[in-house]
Amino acid sequence: MRVFGFPLREGRMVKELGTCQLEVEVERQPFGTMIVGSVKGKPKRLEVCRVSLNGKILFLNNWQSWGLARVMRLSQLRSLPLEKFARFGYSAHPLPELLRKHPVTDYFVFAGDKLLGFLSSAVGHPFFSVEGSEIVGYIEYFDREFESFVPLEKLVIVEGRSLEKSLELYADLVSIENDPGFSRWNPVGWCSWYHYYDKLTWEDVKKNINLAKEMGMGYEVFQIDDSWQEDIGDWKPKGSFPNFEEMAETVASESFVPGLWLAPFSVSGTSSLVAKHPEWLVKDDDGVPVIACRNWGKTIYALDTSHPDVLQWLRNLFTGLKKAGFRYFKIDFLFTGAVPGYRYRHVTPIEAYRMGMKAIRDSLEECFILGCGAPLLPSVGYVDGMRVGPDTAPVYKGEPEKHFELNAYNALKSSVMRYFTHGRWWWNDPDCLLLRREQTEMDDDARRIYALVSGALDNMLVESDNLEASVDKELWREALSLRGGVVEVEGLASSEIVLKVYGTGRGDVELTCDLEEKKVRVRTMSVPLRKQIREREDGRLFHYYERTE
Repeated sequence: MRVFGFPLREGRMVKELGTCQLEVEVERQPFGTMIVGSVKGKPKRLEVCRVSLNGKILFLNNWQSWGLARVMRLSQLRSLPLEKFARFGYSAHPLPELLRKHPVTDYFVFAGDKLLGFLSSAVGHPFFSVEGSEIVGYIEYFDREFESFVPLEKLVIVEGRSLEKSLELYADLVSIENDPGFSRWNPVGWCSWYHYYDKLTWEDVKKNINLAKEMGMGYEVFQIDDSWQEDIGDWKPKGSFPNFEEMAETVASESFVPGLWLAPFSVSGTSSLVAKHPEWLVKDDDGVPVIACRNWGKTIYALDTSHPDVLQWLRNLFTGLKKAGFRYFKIDFLFTGAVPGYRYRHVTPIEAYRMGMKAIRDSLEECFILGCGAPLLPSVGYVDGMRVGPDTAPVYKGEPEKHFELNAYNALKSSVMRYFTHGRWWWNDPDCLLLRREQTEMDDDARRIYALVSGALDNMLVESDNLEASVDKELWREALSLRGGVVEVEGLASSEIVLKVYGTGRGDVELTCDLEEKKVRVRTMSVPLRKQIREREDGRLFHYYERTE
């Protein structure tokens, strides 16, 4: 293995590159190795490490929360549809052109017998590229230049552990590095999106509020999703919806926490915001607004969150929504805040993204923020919950080669693969449970495995059905009963995944799952414990229980 061109060895090194200077320290740690340092000048795309590819599997992770996380055999890498990934543009990667050349995994990679992972993404975008028989780690600094030394994103090499234990240790190290401090509340709720989509009416909202109260399903949050706004970027209720205060009060009057969806860093070309403030958009080399994505049948641009007026606009927007009574916010399409381009300040897209997230977080004290479509590592510390997979859908097809279709299997698979972030970086949101028995292609087995696995992983549970429909209430209650425990995961690299969960609402349970075949078996565990009693100097007795198996 080589680090900044040197063979890996403990100690300090200083290196002069053509456009930058490096000061690096390689430190041995109980788990393996940590590489820290600083950089000055214009590092551009900085090669950090290069290691020979060995072993039979890789763990690949996409940069943002919709993207897939998968364990892959090395033989599968050759069949990856790289060109198709690249066509998804910035939603697939901040540098989508790289995807045409090599398989890319962002922030960390597990390869054979070790995990390599960056602990933060505060300034640059860290990623790994599979290039022939090597894995190469980079930090992309875009066009940023540093007049004085700034810290590098730390890199750790975790060795001698299983895939699952390596991922958990990596997540702990990221948590220590970033000290996220997210909400202690792991919410349960209802969301309008996956039945009504953009056809939601205010009458639908009121009807489901009443039904939610009558059904007694234990919802805490009632969240109004996309459809209420005038336009993307014009965050005002459209004419068929009441004002924010009435919306929030209608929800709160039935003792639910009022929740609202919006995409704060995205702005449509048809919006009045673009017409009034074209200077607020991220631009390309020619001064033309960068197209962040296409959605809603529209061209979507990116707000320049380094601009002081944009930051104040964000503060005013969220402060106003909080004052109106909303306390839960699903903020979506967040990757648009991190697209490359020219901005008001000469900062990296990652720095700009975090400036925008800080403005939102600071405006929403004591409110719950759910990130969605968000760069993962840069968001640690700014959100309370995070969607950890692509959108679900009322269809479940266990076909791993179908990377791009909306499919409950893809959503569930990614939430299982990213289980190790839950409770360490934020609360994981596996996306909504769809429990209706009509207007769906999901059968009983699909609904059951999605609900029970999500509950056993202690994930956020949010249902998204027309509550007038036939909804599987018993399955919802069974999923709720599996929450609250501590989970051990085994078999991420196999077809059969085992979840051992200690301390759920129904005791200690083990789930054996085959996600592709939609099979899940639940059994109660009997865990032998050894009891120890220790007396402190002040005479108090402390009772300790240790598993003996």
